[in-house]
Amino acid sequence: MQMIITERLSLSTIRREFSQIFPNLKLELYTKPCLCDGPAEEGFENNLLVNGCRTIYAAGEITITNQTLVSHLEEDFRNFFGIGLVVFKKNRSLWIDAYDFKDLTLEELNRF
Repeated sequence: MQMIITERLSLSTIRREFSQIFPNLKLELYTKPCLCDGPAEEGFENNLLVNGCRTIYAAGEITITNQTLVSHLEEDFRNFFGIGLVVFKKNRSLWIDAYDFKDLTLEELNRF
């Protein structure tokens, strides 16, 4: 499995495709990169393109695989696009922040 994130994708497409690959995980994207222990900032509307909300214009794209660490995915969105991203894990009927699981791969967290 591999997912490529470019500036031309909409946030809704990213969320939808990510959740299809990892059904027990979801992404939330924020207007400002989240600080390590700070609260998440206000979210973006789903129909925005990455290019329309990014604050950093570095060349490149983000590749997501089963072996991507949660911490690396969040760092990549912050460093490449200037967008805050938080991974959430489904726990029964609730979604919990994967903060305590940042050293797991996406595949491990999805199975956990």
